[in-house]
Amino acid sequence: MTDGSRVVPAIAQALGIEALAETRALEALIERFKRQSILLILDNCEHVIAQAATVAETLVLQCSRVRILATSREALKVAGERVYRLPPLDSPAAVSLFVERAHSADQNFALTGENAPVITDICGRLDGIPLAIELAAARARALPLATLAQMLDQRFEVLSAGRRTALPRQRTMRALFDWSYDLLSLDEQRVFEQLSIFADGWTLEAAAALCGSSTTATDSVRDFLSSLLDKSLVVADAVDERARYHLSESTREYARENWRTAATPKR
Repeated sequence: MTDGSRVVPAIAQALGIEALAETRALEALIERFKRQSILLILDNCEHVIAQAATVAETLVLQCSRVRILATSREALKVAGERVYRLPPLDSPAAVSLFVERAHSADQNFALTGENAPVITDICGRLDGIPLAIELAAARARALPLATLAQMLDQRFEVLSAGRRTALPRQRTMRALFDWSYDLLSLDEQRVFEQLSIFADGWTLEAAAALCGSSTTATDSVRDFLSSLLDKSLVVADAVDERARYHLSESTREYARENWRTAATPKR
C-alpha cells in the first residue's frame, strides 16, 4: 500500500475484522489483541513509517500479550522496540545464493575450483545484497563470469532483469536503490550524493566540511548523517574509539551517478 491511512484497516482486514474507519478499526484491534497472544508482522514499513510506528506503539502499550515484528529500512523508534540490523550476506552465503540462482537459470552451471574466485569477487563487489546477487546470477546464463565481473562497473545497467512477478522496486538493482532514495528529503538526497566523493570513508568533521553550505548549515550535517545511517544508506565504523562512516560500493556508485546527473547542465 502507499497510503499510510490504510495501515490500521489493512491489519484489521487481515484478521477478519469488518471494514471500519481508521479510528474504529484501531479500537477493534485493541479489543481483539487484549484477549489474544499474537505475533503481528508488519512487513516493509519505511514508506508508511509514521503510521506504522503509531499503531505499533499503541498496540504494544495497550495489549500486554501482543508482539510485533516489523521490517523496515529504518527503525520505528517506539517504546519497547529492539532493533536488529540485518547484515549483508557473508561470502559463503552470498556464493551459495549465486550458485543456486545460476543453476536455476542454467542446469549446467556448477561451482568449480576455477570459477569460485570470480564468483566470490562478484558477490563481494555487490556488497552481499541478495537481490543484486540474484540478478547477477541470472546473467551468468548468457555471459562468461569474467565478463560479468568486468561489467559490474555499470551494475545498474547490467542488473536490470528481475522476476516479472516481483514488486517494481525488486525487479532491478536501480529500482531497489531508487526506492530508498525517493524516501529521502531533498536536503538528505544532496548530502547523500555529496558523500560519494569519499572513496575510503570519512569522519563527521570531513562530512561537515564538505556538505556545510549556506543552504545546508554545518550544524545540520550531523542530523542528515544520522538520518542516512538510520535509513541503512550509510554504514558506521568504530576506529580507535572515533566514528568513521562509509558507503558500500554499490551505494556509493548509485550516489555518484545521481550526483553526476544532477550536475550535468540541462539544454
